[in-house]
Amino acid sequence: MKILFVIRDMVIGGAGKQLALTANALSEKGHEVYIYSYFGGENKHILNPCVKYIAQSPIPDSKLKEYLWAVPHIRDQMKMIKPNIAISWRCNAGCFTVLAALGLPIKTVFSERSDPYTETSLLLKISAFFCNFSSAGVFQTEAVQKYYKRLTSRSVVIHNPFDPQIGDQESIPFQKRKNEIVHIARMMIVQKRQDVMLNAFKIFLQKHPDYILTFYGDGLDFNKIRHLAQNLQIEKNVNFLGDVVGASKKIGSAKMLVLTSDYEGIPNVIMEAFAMGVPVVSTDCSPGGARVLINDGENGYITPTGDAQAIAAKMDAIVDNEERATNFITKGKEKLLQFNPDLIFEKWNKFLNQLISN
Repeated sequence: MKILFVIRDMVIGGAGKQLALTANALSEKGHEVYIYSYFGGENKHILNPCVKYIAQSPIPDSKLKEYLWAVPHIRDQMKMIKPNIAISWRCNAGCFTVLAALGLPIKTVFSERSDPYTETSLLLKISAFFCNFSSAGVFQTEAVQKYYKRLTSRSVVIHNPFDPQIGDQESIPFQKRKNEIVHIARMMIVQKRQDVMLNAFKIFLQKHPDYILTFYGDGLDFNKIRHLAQNLQIEKNVNFLGDVVGASKKIGSAKMLVLTSDYEGIPNVIMEAFAMGVPVVSTDCSPGGARVLINDGENGYITPTGDAQAIAAKMDAIVDNEERATNFITKGKEKLLQFNPDLIFEKWNKFLNQLISN
């Protein structure tokens, strides 16, 4: 089977990472796999040599050009590659792929990788409408599946797998770890809420002044977040490392990872923290991806979104109780068994084969 993945770009981030894992796995199952970035640019993820990455060139120099030319560019790739299935990754790509495939003997699969419930953009709402006309859908959670009502009956829920290349070493005993909290995300306050993270950390420092907070990630709000740390007068306890390839492999010596997002898909960073043996505090981000992974109080903590006081209290609860922290480490690793890549990608393979045979 020929499979074409369509995505805006393959920069560092959870969506691109999950696409790379999926493309690699389907390639290993004998399919001929292509990835097309209609924005263009370098691929920042590990791909098997047999997965062909195609980047649009030149890169559009405006959103208008990106939107106007995406559909004909995707259609050109479809005509050249002649895939059996085109799988779109995220909402805009879903809309463009449906339109590009009109009149072509190609089945389209839409896979939403974010939270459609929080979208306010009219363009994204229009894109979401067109996504409903895909041949089929693959969603991370039942809540997202229900959002695309016209597509629900032709779709399946398949959770993200964990990355098997992360966490293959023995966990460092909790008491021997650095007094460090880690946060891994794009620097984008509107979703990732680094402002809440900093406020929670300031509260946490009142009881634990010898701790540091390390941010991994870059983005439009990088300088704004640094200035906020200065305004809160905690900059001496905060490190900004920017984009670090393989950041999750470097956090095994930290006391915990904290996720403060208002919305996510199924957060990769939580699975990666579990794999590295790092306790997790996460907000109850829409549309429920964190709760797919964390049973509150059993293998981590869930807090309300935007509540710095609640987040700080759960951070205290972990560092003040070594037995609890160690139990979270054990239970987190056990939870990963439900997200074994072999199980997840066999579901993808079975679903796509059924789609082609119908």
